[in-house]
Amino acid sequence: MDLELSILFTCEEKNIKLIYNPEVSHVNLATVILYVRDLFEESAKMSQNGEQVGVEDILKNLHTNIEVHPTSGLTDSSSYEVWINAKNQLVKIQTVCNMFKPPGEDEEKVHEVIEFNVDLLPQALQHQVDSQDPVVSKKSKTKIFDYGSRSYSTQNEETKEEVLGDEDAPTFGGAALKSRKVPVKDGVSQHQFIIENKAAKALVKDPNTVFITSAEVKKHRKANDCWTIYDGKVYDITSYIASHPGGKKILAGAGKDCTKLYNDYHPWVNIKFICGKLQIGVLKD
Repeated sequence: MDLELSILFTCEEKNIKLIYNPEVSHVNLATVILYVRDLFEESAKMSQNGEQVGVEDILKNLHTNIEVHPTSGLTDSSSYEVWINAKNQLVKIQTVCNMFKPPGEDEEKVHEVIEFNVDLLPQALQHQVDSQDPVVSKKSKTKIFDYGSRSYSTQNEETKEEVLGDEDAPTFGGAALKSRKVPVKDGVSQHQFIIENKAAKALVKDPNTVFITSAEVKKHRKANDCWTIYDGKVYDITSYIASHPGGKKILAGAGKDCTKLYNDYHPWVNIKFICGKLQIGVLKD
């Protein structure tokens, strides 16, 4: 029998099945476990086999149902699946009724991308798991339920991901996805930057009390001295440039307001999570 790699989260009338690719690392699965828990209630208690557990305990005992215990009532009683694929993309899978199809054939699954990189979820900062090893050893002889290896692509050239061939992999609206992987030409690992940034101190202790003019920001527009403005906040992104997935394209926002440029290319990316510690002030004018 094929083994579906999944964990069932359940509370009252709501069930969420977390399905994960065998190549997913322990650290990323830990992040998604906390993300699913927070779908019930932020920091809700979890238990397995009647005993309260933390995310590290769950990783030692996978494939077992998890009970989630919110302190308040659930407002959403719907049930669905979330899937983390080999590209560390998180996808919501929900069964809906297609009124244009005959009874018995009217159910279909809709896929909605929750996050293109689970490293960017805020829950990545809420656990101590750091193992990059896959949750299922490559030497394992267990036959794995293949939920597909396809990646989802964004709508701009800078962040498109490679789509791997797999006829059974999920698609949007039944159409196969076609895209190409854009390499990081100038930069280094953004993932490594995020890990190192967890332990780093903020550049400014209380940046919201520091006021900076746009004229001052304009003076810092070089690769070795780069400030930018996003949503009224000023960031010194000099240390991040080498880790930007688009390389030095980030300099298009150097010394000026990058809000529109940022939102045009990747509005789903959480800038506070990646560069929050790089904020040095707020815009004065």
